[in-house]
Amino acid sequence: MRKLLIITVLSAITFAVSGEEITKIAAKVNNEVITSKDLDNHIRALSRRLSQDKMDAKLDSEEFRAEILQRLIEDKLILDVARQDKIEVPPTWVESKVNQMILTYPSREAFEFSLITEGLNLPYMREKLKEQYLLQEAIDRYVKRELRVSPQEISRYHKEHKDEFTFPPKYSLWIAKLTDDKDFNKLMNVVKRDGIQGAKETWPDLFMDLELYQNQLRKELAEAVLEIKEGKYIVKDIDETIHLIYLDKITPPRSVSLREAKEEIKVILESEKFKKRYSEWVEKLREAAIIKVY
Repeated sequence: MRKLLIITVLSAITFAVSGEEITKIAAKVNNEVITSKDLDNHIRALSRRLSQDKMDAKLDSEEFRAEILQRLIEDKLILDVARQDKIEVPPTWVESKVNQMILTYPSREAFEFSLITEGLNLPYMREKLKEQYLLQEAIDRYVKRELRVSPQEISRYHKEHKDEFTFPPKYSLWIAKLTDDKDFNKLMNVVKRDGIQGAKETWPDLFMDLELYQNQLRKELAEAVLEIKEGKYIVKDIDETIHLIYLDKITPPRSVSLREAKEEIKVILESEKFKKRYSEWVEKLREAAIIKVY
């Protein structure tokens, strides 16, 4: 029994030493440490939000890990600001976010099991959610709060980027879809005798009226439409279904007015200003900190 106990203790010590060798210090930010385990956990948590294909392509990339490490360093700096400002995290906010994540799984047990399979756990996710709240609050205070976009800036942007604000051609289409050759032949006989308008009056439920911009059309329809003139039709086999496509009208491209574009321009300018101010703010935090990357 004594021998078994000694072996168990030695095994535990070996595991701890081994753990120290595996978990290395990746960076130091003032008095705080970012370990390789922190980096791995953050990448795992990130993989829950990105498609697996994108993550698989990046996980083994040293460039990607270096990018994530720099992001963690920034997070440490911003969290330090949040703590200095004594920003508090509402417990209900954390629990509501946890519950939202749980709802995407069949059960709470399934959610927690998915965390375990990824090397994570619920306490870790709660801690990350708290940090997410603190980060956002600090960014809102020091970056977003003072962001303003004036009507003059919107007007100037519209004038300088007028070519970028154009509505593409719009197509008014009538489309009939059939899977049976006999029904298609009946339809075509009516089209030849009474025209498309007559066929539409005969079978109003068969035709779909569509009004779409060129960039909204699926590829096969967009290609078909380019072959038709106004007032003409074409027959295409798409997805093993016969399509009769009638081009009723083409609305030519036109410039987007300032009134129509102002909300989109406001978002663009706010995004540009945010990136600039955020970068300047973080750079100041970096300059005032002691950072060492290993």
